[in-house]
Amino acid sequence: MSNDQGIGNVNGILIYLLLADKAIEIVTDRGLFATTIVEWNTICRAMENEFRDQYGERGAINGVHAINNILIHHFRIFAETTT
Repeated sequence: MSNDQGIGNVNGILIYLLLADKAIEIVTDRGLFATTIVEWNTICRAMENEFRDQYGERGAINGVHAINNILIHHFRIFAETTT
């Protein structure tokens, strides 16, 4: 599978901070559907807790690190199955 037909072009992630609603959503492109909704929800809830406790910067940084770890795992698996 080449990048223009596979997950190479559909792997974006949006971290949506709904500050007025005190909620966070993670929206992913279809290339990341292999990752379960439970993983994304776990990151969202952890970030929301940090923001609620007035540690928004720490929550955002920890959330990005958690997402990065998922992506490292996801793309390692993708690379191993397509080579």
